[in-house]
Amino acid sequence: MTTRKLPQSSAWAASMRLFNRDGVVDLVPNAYVWARIFPTIVAKRPPLRARTTIWDDMEYVNSFVNTHLRFMTDMGQWGQEEYWSTVDEILERRTGDCEDFAILKLAGLMDMGYKFDHFCIPVVKQPDGQGHAVLAFVNPLHTPLILDNKKSRVYPDIEADYTPCYAYGYRENWRFQ
Repeated sequence: MTTRKLPQSSAWAASMRLFNRDGVVDLVPNAYVWARIFPTIVAKRPPLRARTTIWDDMEYVNSFVNTHLRFMTDMGQWGQEEYWSTVDEILERRTGDCEDFAILKLAGLMDMGYKFDHFCIPVVKQPDGQGHAVLAFVNPLHTPLILDNKKSRVYPDIEADYTPCYAYGYRENWRFQ
């Protein structure tokens, strides 16, 4: 596991702390889950058509997935409290919960040529205290952007009304204080 810092412009950067290697924070996705999901994210599918700007690409994918995927809890779909679906499972069922929306958006943006290292899946607490997951585009050259199944538009992280708890990447995970 390597350390990566979010850009200083990020509203969440000040509270970021790397997961500890002792497994103190032992929540999904773990290495097994990422090993199962990652190959389906980078699978060769017909490429999506890139738009003109990063913002346009993010808006296109966010809107497309939010429109075509139906929300269903893991308990309702899999009979488990928490289950991180593969892209193939999400596409086959056309349903998913918040992290499934994020995984499918990540797959779509990678199909458009974006690098995996520019994304993470933050697990956040909503104002009502409920947990939620979103996709974050974190590129040092741009303001971090949030793609959220609860919002129709992509927005900069400074507009997020969530409290970040964890952020999962393929090689890096973060815990927020």
